[in-house]
Amino acid sequence: MDIVLQEWKKQEFSRAELDPYAEEIHREYSLYVDVIHPTFSTEWVLQAKGYVGYLPFSGGVIEIQPKVSVANLFGMLDVAYGLKSFHILKGLTDTSSLADFYSRLASILARRVLTRSRKGLYRTYRSESSSLSFIRGRIDVRESLRSPLDPALVCRYEDHTTDVEENQLILWTLSTILRSGLCSGEYLPPVRHAYRILSRFTSLQHFSHTDCMGRLYNRLNDDYEPMHGLCRFFLERTGPSQGVSNRRMLPFVISMHQLFEEFVAKWLAARINSSDRYVLRTQKSLDAGSFNIYPDLVIENRETGEPMLVADTKYKIGLKVAPEDVNQVLAYSIKLGCSEAVLIYPFVTENPYSHDWNGTNVRCMEFNLDRSIEEGGEVLLIELLNLCMQANEKRVQETVIL
Repeated sequence: MDIVLQEWKKQEFSRAELDPYAEEIHREYSLYVDVIHPTFSTEWVLQAKGYVGYLPFSGGVIEIQPKVSVANLFGMLDVAYGLKSFHILKGLTDTSSLADFYSRLASILARRVLTRSRKGLYRTYRSESSSLSFIRGRIDVRESLRSPLDPALVCRYEDHTTDVEENQLILWTLSTILRSGLCSGEYLPPVRHAYRILSRFTSLQHFSHTDCMGRLYNRLNDDYEPMHGLCRFFLERTGPSQGVSNRRMLPFVISMHQLFEEFVAKWLAARINSSDRYVLRTQKSLDAGSFNIYPDLVIENRETGEPMLVADTKYKIGLKVAPEDVNQVLAYSIKLGCSEAVLIYPFVTENPYSHDWNGTNVRCMEFNLDRSIEEGGEVLLIELLNLCMQANEKRVQETVIL
């Protein structure tokens, strides 16, 4: 049974279809899909939340399709994960399905691995200690004296090896892709080939997506950075096998909330921080008594460090502005002492909110993903900078009056 859902939309299913699987879907995937129990006059209803991807269950798979175009989905991924050096936007804009999107990204990673293997995989020196029949490096006298009758000597030496984390991360990711069951067709052979080649020189070790972050690169391995960016994407979005062990597919889920938040922050930072007037801070910690709060975006005056505007990103589609969203961004603005607070949504809201809260203006804006990323982003950027200019002028006037 293949179930296709549209992000945020409800879809009905007959009781005969869903009765055997409703409990399992609710138990394992309630974070991603709402399962609404039927009444006497209604059928089962499934509603996808702010996630897209594939959720396998014992009777088949649930495919959650994104509202944004695949081209914009890749554009967001491109910015959030730093994949600019791949120059592959054209190849992925032709895709029409999430499965094709996944497969093409996997094949791109595989081809980069094969290219690097032909040039030579990254190597580094690693400290080793072992008993040898010959001297290598330096003798560990203390360890050798522990077994005086053993003719072998304990030596400590540096081994120039390819079995390092930089390569192990990629091998584990390729293994995860092959086990996922999502990569198929013409894109599968390159992934298998890359895995076989890399496994000859690197051991298979388990890694998390967090291991791909905060790594240091040099002139010998700078081409590994975008590959590790893709590794992070696959490892972060692919979950472990759940429930029935004989499934041929692993869950693959993209949190659109998280992706949208990271994407907007990095897209705006690249443009605002290049100016001489303002600087963008992300996830700035604010003391709120017994805990801290973290606004998504704060635009500050570069010279004075004064906050001009605070913004929070909300991945919600076609909904009215929620009171709790307004309260949240209003609390940020009061704590920062800035007069402009903005809620950023991915699409045009039905009833845009705008209200003056005793000198603090709270309003809605959009990074409109119904348009191309550059078009939607430029409109938002201009609106935010105009608000910053107004806030700055207001502060100057208040200072003159005082």
